[in-house]
Amino acid sequence: MDGVADGDDRCPDVPGVLTLMGCPDRDADNVADIDDRCPDVAGVVALAGCPDRDDDMITDAEDDCPDVKGLAAFKGCPDTDNDGITDAQDKCPRDAGPASTQGCPDRDGDGILDANDACPNDKGPLSTKPPSRAMQTHNSILAWHMQTARARHGIMPMPICGFL
Repeated sequence: MDGVADGDDRCPDVPGVLTLMGCPDRDADNVADIDDRCPDVAGVVALAGCPDRDDDMITDAEDDCPDVKGLAAFKGCPDTDNDGITDAQDKCPRDAGPASTQGCPDRDGDGILDANDACPNDKGPLSTKPPSRAMQTHNSILAWHMQTARARHGIMPMPICGFL
């Protein structure tokens, strides 16, 4: 009935498609219904006939982010900056950072995120010992001179990095 001899027909009791050895394919995705994990929805041959809207080779049913291409390690969700934190959970999805800072960078490791750190390459006051009285005086005088010089030349004050 389907053009496949019963001896060669994988589905001899039902009419099917010649290219699928006589088996039916309800959703016309070139996966025989007997092999199709999603026989009523057209899908990808490599995924046993199940759909994959974002082409990341993770079936939509198993994909936590079915409309955005992602990684199998994150159940189909992306990690744009490759820091091991999915974009949805990453506070800084385009800049790599550790989980301890919710994916945001802190280059100097002082606990102040780079985006909020006036001196991202120099450890800040959260992680340094308080300076001695002499160092405080030296820093205050140096800071006053630098800020005064900037003000005279119309330059906006900026943080003094490395003198904490």
